[in-house]
Amino acid sequence: MLPAPVRARLEYWIVGGQSKEGYEQRLRAAAADCPDLTVRFFGNLPDDELSEVYDRADIFAMTSVPNRDSVEGFGLVYLEAAAHSLPVVAHDVGGVSEAVRDGITGLLVPPDRPAQLAAAFEKLIHDEDLRRTLGAEGRKWAVLNCWKESADALFRSVEPAR
Repeated sequence: MLPAPVRARLEYWIVGGQSKEGYEQRLRAAAADCPDLTVRFFGNLPDDELSEVYDRADIFAMTSVPNRDSVEGFGLVYLEAAAHSLPVVAHDVGGVSEAVRDGITGLLVPPDRPAQLAAAFEKLIHDEDLRRTLGAEGRKWAVLNCWKESADALFRSVEPAR
């Protein structure tokens, strides 16, 4: 957990959430249990409004964890945030490390290490130059990736059925 003086300086923005059963309600309850946190829930946003939120943010975080038989794939949303020059904090699971380059476009931590996760956030919160550097590299990385190229790479490796 981040130290209280650091938490007091932050505003957490949560976008989306209505797509998972009861997820937003659980997040709201958790936020209500922490009165020293400032949390804004935006819900699902159209692309133009989402772009504005990205542009106003300082750090992007999505800490996916394996869930039953499902694990995060490539993680296009990480590239979307990177395209807005945001440094990323994420769990190193599934295909996330293909979208977030640890120490270059963001910081990856194992999903079962809350102290490491808090340290990654604290590092970015206190180091504006690092945020700027990771964000700039993230933007360059995002520009190099697109749906067409990703699909071409995926299907090039698949042999046709006979």
